[in-house]
Amino acid sequence: MLWAWYGNDVDERCNANVLFISSAHGGGVTYVWPGGRWTIPGPIDGSLQAMLDAVSAALTDYYRGPEGDRQRLFDERMVGAPVFDEADRFGQAVAAHYGLDALPEQLPADFRPRALVVLPAHRDPLQAMAVDQLGWVTPIEASLAAARPMRPVRNLSIWPGATQLTEAEVECVQRVGDAIGWAVKVVEGPLNEEAFKGFYEDPLPDVLWVIGHGEQSPYRLDETGIVMEGDVLLPISRLADMTVPGGDRRLLILNICSSGATQNRGGIAHVGVGHYLTSPRQAVVAHLWPIDYYAALAFGCALSIALSKYSLPDAFGQAIGLMRDRDQLLAALDVLEGNLQASDRLSAERIGAHLANLLNWGCPVLLT
Repeated sequence: MLWAWYGNDVDERCNANVLFISSAHGGGVTYVWPGGRWTIPGPIDGSLQAMLDAVSAALTDYYRGPEGDRQRLFDERMVGAPVFDEADRFGQAVAAHYGLDALPEQLPADFRPRALVVLPAHRDPLQAMAVDQLGWVTPIEASLAAARPMRPVRNLSIWPGATQLTEAEVECVQRVGDAIGWAVKVVEGPLNEEAFKGFYEDPLPDVLWVIGHGEQSPYRLDETGIVMEGDVLLPISRLADMTVPGGDRRLLILNICSSGATQNRGGIAHVGVGHYLTSPRQAVVAHLWPIDYYAALAFGCALSIALSKYSLPDAFGQAIGLMRDRDQLLAALDVLEGNLQASDRLSAERIGAHLANLLNWGCPVLLT
């Protein structure tokens, strides 16, 4: 049924080895997997509304729930900005709505789905939080198409968009590449649409690594995309027209704000940069909301280290765990030769508590 809504006439349909997660409008969730199902027992009234209230507070936005329209007072200049003091309430509401504490006991011990299918999709860190409870990570279904086998990582290409910490992230990825034997290329020259097209359509890299800025407007696709040099936006419409090379599947890392954000229309998450670019030939790592500079640097460093040791999706889960433990991340960086800018930038004591905040480590998402 979902393929009829979201599929196409070109790709092969994916298989049904998934964990299907469906929220009821009044509250409560049902999980369905091959050969089984579980509905969270009551009382469930109000769990969805409570979660959407928490999402609204944590992300400085308005998410309408079962109770209908309600007044939300916030500074419109800060719409979408994470409120880190709301993280605990946010996490508790998400865990309660999805019944995460009880979920592991309900699933077969040997069950390892290839993907999560979440309907309706909400702007929450369900994937990252489930790693803690289940002990394994699986991508969120975005393309509904059968994926090509993942390429082994040998060649990596970096798009170095201008942020306060771009040089530190590039240096870390290069140092990991030197240690593991990756060929790492950094795009040079003007960072405009023509250059991005060449970067994106290059058939050689197994991993494309995008650093910089992203924009998301829920109802204006022409205002959603990747920011080029000079604050020029490359929107979804032109990104979607670019060609992903054939062959086995590569990884696109969008370490930029809101690259995994989508419209929330009651179906699966679909209309957003990362979701548009996910395909049988391209897995995507993105961020669900605007990510803090230091969190983006920590995640980039953690993901590069994890990719040197693990394959997807395990590398994604390892990266989340590593970025949220500042001391462990610094120890991993110390193994790399030379003094790294990232180590200096992340060494302040306050950074530890900052990275341990759910609104930072819960922001990344892996899409298939």
